[in-house]
Amino acid sequence: MRIRAAMAAIAILGLLALPTAGADLSNPTSNDDNSFTSLDDFNLNPSFRVVTYEITGSAFSGTTYLLTLNQNLATDYFVMLRGAAGDYTSGTTRSPDANYARIDQDPHGNFTAGTSAANQLRLARGSSTGDWTGQVSVIECISDCAASGFALTRVNEITMTSGQTSASSNKGGSWGGGIGQMGVYGGSYGGGMETSATAAADHKTGWARMWPQGGNKVNVSRSNTGPGALGGTTIFSIYVVEWGTEWTIQRVNVTGNNGGNGMNATSHYNTASITSVVRENTWVVAYGEVDHNTLSAGWEGHVWTLGDGVNVNASETSVAVGAETGAQRDVEVYVHTHPDFGNQYVFGTDGTAPGIVSGNVSGTVTILRSRSPETHSSTNTASRRFILVANSSNGATTDYPRPIVWGQLDATTTARWQRSRSGEPGAYWLQIPDFGWIES
Repeated sequence: MRIRAAMAAIAILGLLALPTAGADLSNPTSNDDNSFTSLDDFNLNPSFRVVTYEITGSAFSGTTYLLTLNQNLATDYFVMLRGAAGDYTSGTTRSPDANYARIDQDPHGNFTAGTSAANQLRLARGSSTGDWTGQVSVIECISDCAASGFALTRVNEITMTSGQTSASSNKGGSWGGGIGQMGVYGGSYGGGMETSATAAADHKTGWARMWPQGGNKVNVSRSNTGPGALGGTTIFSIYVVEWGTEWTIQRVNVTGNNGGNGMNATSHYNTASITSVVRENTWVVAYGEVDHNTLSAGWEGHVWTLGDGVNVNASETSVAVGAETGAQRDVEVYVHTHPDFGNQYVFGTDGTAPGIVSGNVSGTVTILRSRSPETHSSTNTASRRFILVANSSNGATTDYPRPIVWGQLDATTTARWQRSRSGEPGAYWLQIPDFGWIES
């Protein structure tokens, strides 16, 4: 946390005007162009490196795709993956074996097979129907992993057969710092999943609650009640991460069936209590199972965020999970807090820009500048931050992948939501987790 002293010195010298990251979190404003461009001049030793790769066009047209990274992959890393197959029109339904992909190889021997190069990850899916496009955010700890960063304890590839509702793994041994510092990141918003399920109505095969137990066990559970089936065989890639001692990690279970059109009332969400956190120092991610399979009730149409789902406070004592149509849900929410971490929460209104407009496949929103230098290209954004989009969707059909939405940082003050099939409006809570001020 030596970054605090560095920031104080900068302020005294008058070289850098620091922003207030959380002044108006639902309507962020940009800062002066030179706000963060001078950080490298002070020889800071960052704990994190983050690159978000955008897979577009026909690059991933088969069942596997080799992603070449900007640099060799650090030993301690995890991936936040989200995307789908599609042709960017309103009319083509895709099945889960085409829409869902996972990381299945890395250069460090964490998977059954490994890549041949130190700067590559491989993605895999069950079917080559439609080109897969999406977001692959690679979060790496490059220094001080035991304190200000994190350590990758292991990667579990958990296979679930047709109809199977629960599974677990202790492969890779025990974690060292205790269950209270553990994070589990698999499936959508994690390492992804690969399935052989071919029916559009069976996307719930890829929806799972994931959580650690005891000293070495990772659990996965899915719902086999309600419409839709747990079809085919599904493999979840799950990163098991131990966060450093400077981090406070909370994990809470959210259940219930609240819902409502617009996601703009607290009654649309179920909540669970947490120990009070500072909002701008905290990011959250969720993994859940649902007993319904439609666009508006299924997991892909679920919104999760810090707080009660509507009101924005400097400090929060709850997390919220909801959807436009109520369905019974069982969700594990991970809450990450660090005093030098920064996050922005932006709400996109249902069906109206900057929210998800029915006829659009993408849209943009203004965000705060990065806390560290950031570069943008047509294929990736390299910095110390990434984007999470948790969105709702309207509609009582199973016209996937309409509700599968991901994000990209297009510029220093512009974030984009993206999907591969238009149709049906939605709302979202967007986060920009930023590790830029955390150093060793």
